[in-house]
Amino acid sequence: MGGNYNNNQHKGQGLMLNESVEGDTLTIRTSDAEDKMKRNGWGIKGGIDFFMNKTTTLTLSGRLGNYGFGRGGQTHQHIYSDPFLEDVYSVSVNDSRREGDYYETTLNLYQLFKEEGHKLEAMVMYSSRNGDDWEEQFEYDSDSSYIIDDLFPSGIMTTEAGRSKNIRVRADYTKPFKNKTTLETGYQLRIENDPEDYIYSEYDYDLNQWIVNDRFSTQMDFAEQIHSLYGTWTGELKSFGFQLGLRGEYDYRDIYSSGSDSTFLIDRFDLFPTIHLSKKLTENHQLMASYSRRVDRPRGWDLEPTVTYMDPYNVRIGNPSLEPEFIDSYDLSYQYRFNKSFISLEGYYRITKNKISRIRTLLDGGIIQHTSVNMDRDHATGTELMANLELTDWLLINASLNVFYYRLQGSVEEQEKDEETVSWNTRMNATFKLPADIRLQLTANYRGPTITAQGNQEGFFMTSLAIRKDFLKRKLSATLSGRDLLKTARRESISEGEGFYSYDKFSREAPVFNLTLSYKINNYKQKLRNGNNEEIEIDTGGYEY
Repeated sequence: MGGNYNNNQHKGQGLMLNESVEGDTLTIRTSDAEDKMKRNGWGIKGGIDFFMNKTTTLTLSGRLGNYGFGRGGQTHQHIYSDPFLEDVYSVSVNDSRREGDYYETTLNLYQLFKEEGHKLEAMVMYSSRNGDDWEEQFEYDSDSSYIIDDLFPSGIMTTEAGRSKNIRVRADYTKPFKNKTTLETGYQLRIENDPEDYIYSEYDYDLNQWIVNDRFSTQMDFAEQIHSLYGTWTGELKSFGFQLGLRGEYDYRDIYSSGSDSTFLIDRFDLFPTIHLSKKLTENHQLMASYSRRVDRPRGWDLEPTVTYMDPYNVRIGNPSLEPEFIDSYDLSYQYRFNKSFISLEGYYRITKNKISRIRTLLDGGIIQHTSVNMDRDHATGTELMANLELTDWLLINASLNVFYYRLQGSVEEQEKDEETVSWNTRMNATFKLPADIRLQLTANYRGPTITAQGNQEGFFMTSLAIRKDFLKRKLSATLSGRDLLKTARRESISEGEGFYSYDKFSREAPVFNLTLSYKINNYKQKLRNGNNEEIEIDTGGYEY
């Protein structure tokens, strides 16, 4: 068994500029925010293996714990207009907290058969999460130096209580054949249910208490079932290799919201084929080609039709009408292997249909609403150069360079959009194996600028460093890590829409250092035997805390 405990705190800074037009009046709002964020929690986990015989293992495991996330800070705001109608300074104070408990129980079956590679794996998992979200905001009038002179600030409070339940069932069967082919088939069931109560309150100074506003309070029930049936046929024919797969998924999703008379229902069946082909040119040279179709479903956060107050002039609301994204990917690559290293060059084309994009809309009073919508599609065509180089026994370099053409098409707020750009990303990871069981890892990432549904996002660069030392025959490990060493990981973006212009800049506290200690118990590999009495190792991995 094992356990963990964490208590992390960090700061962030944000700068926002918003311009909105109503009639002949231009209103400008600048915001300078300082946030303090905290993550904490604890957890324990454990399990037991039942070796039914030499070929069958049954494992029962579970974990439970508590999680928490808090955020609070102040925002200085200046609002003025042209022609002159107002010139107002204010201070917004916010505080929020998310916390709850969780537990999970899993039963695994691992069954070996006579032939090598012939096996059955099955799993049943049940998990539950019970938590509350709470958020409070007050807006104070101030002078131009942001000194508060307001005894009765406007105040709002939102609470969200809910309990999510998840069930996972999976069975995978693998059967090898004498002609060097293998058939893998399986079934998976995913069930999720998330009922939530959302309460919106305003502070009444006459009564000196919070008063619930039923107009903005809602109840929501999210329920989804996904059934997946899949199969893969893998094999070799002389110098050719192939993998042919097909997955069928039935998705039933129902969202009920007391604040809407609409029905938000998805009831559909989709097929997802995959084709992977390879041609071995020589011992060290290989060509590969593939096609795959996959799905990316919206998260619960994107679907919740409840209002979250980011600040007095920015609100966020989910979109229960969101549909999944579907991605078709075509790849052609060349790989060269030498010693323990390889270099590969890949060309690709990917098209996403029902593209999920975040957009902003101007509401009355200059309030910006943030939500997500399905656009038409996007296209990405590019090439990526990758290298994994073991230069010496003590130095490993992993790097990539990705250059691509990107095009975004669709409709936003009834306006057609067709934008394109060329961008690039690069990544490098260097691992140094030093004496005395010490490892040092340096990571650098750059993500180039790109276009969005309503504007663009600037590129950013970030570096990280980690040092790990093992003790007690690698049972005890200590890791010291630092993130954003050069303080360059700033996020900047511009969004424009009907009647508004927004500029956002956000940076987290940097550099941030963390120390992690872990200890492994039962770090061994259990050996089972198949029907031919051949030993097969199963890495149980042990438990860490």
